[in-house]
Amino acid sequence: FLSEAIRVEALEELASWPRPSGRDRVLGLWRPLEPRPAEVAANALGPVLEAILKTAPSRVRIAAIHAAARLSIREAGEALHGILVEKLLPGEERAEALRAREALGDARLLDAARKAIAGDEPAVRIEGRRILARLRPEEAAGTLAAALESGSTIERQGALASLAAMKDAKSVEIISRWMDRLLAKEVPPELELDLLEA
Repeated sequence: FLSEAIRVEALEELASWPRPSGRDRVLGLWRPLEPRPAEVAANALGPVLEAILKTAPSRVRIAAIHAAARLSIREAGEALHGILVEKLLPGEERAEALRAREALGDARLLDAARKAIAGDEPAVRIEGRRILARLRPEEAAGTLAAALESGSTIERQGALASLAAMKDAKSVEIISRWMDRLLAKEVPPELELDLLEA
């Protein structure tokens, strides 16, 4: 078998196949290419994608998930669902699977986001809240407010980013309350910049 680094590089090359960078990945020279049909890369990856998602090391699986999303390989939906619900897999990998399901327009995305929020991994909960905020902002406001109160630092930062993206009355109200807390110097320093950006 080839090394993980080579396998990741190959998957990244496939993911960027439709619109490749103008920079040659080997020599670093500027050699722009015209856009190419995504189907060529999708047809190359499709037959081996499920095996990669089931047996490859984590870095390779993450690259394969990303490639499946970029190439719109909808047949990957079941395998992505399996990764998302497998609690023994790293959170980064499961979060990437949830992002890919969103990119592929998965019909069960709302249910997946709700389950992700109830999960045990911060990275997965952050993605679940972000997706819920996009699909059901009225439902997401409560869970985002709760994450701001009691989540880990990264979850609180993710909640602020999701609230900023919502742009509705409830999210403005939550951010305004936190701005009042900032003025009263009751906001942890690690959240101040995120709050100001929100």
